[in-house]
Amino acid sequence: MPLCSVSIYEKVVPACPNYTCSISSRETHKFAVVYVAYGQEDKQTILSNPSGSAKFEQFVSGLGWEVDLATHEGFIGGLQRNGSNGVTAPYYCTSTLEVMYHVSTRMPAQSDDERHKKVRL
Repeated sequence: MPLCSVSIYEKVVPACPNYTCSISSRETHKFAVVYVAYGQEDKQTILSNPSGSAKFEQFVSGLGWEVDLATHEGFIGGLQRNGSNGVTAPYYCTSTLEVMYHVSTRMPAQSDDERHKKVRL
């Protein structure tokens, strides 16, 4: 990881997804983004959605940069790098903030155990 001064650190906003710095003074947040299809009312059905609508995907794509969890060096918000929580996730950062979005449709949920993992994250 490159070392950098605070003044350089504050200027890396456009390169955030690909830049790491030894200074870890940014706030970190994680948010769940859950797709609920029309007529869905129970948790098991909602968390089993393998994909969302076109409008949902458009919304998710506007949240931040799509990062590969296995190689992303920034904040991952409790998601696993081994693919058990999905392969990619939207990520956003500034010089003072990092946000990882946990998108339910990108996380595997073929068993009750996998659905339970979605709820716990």
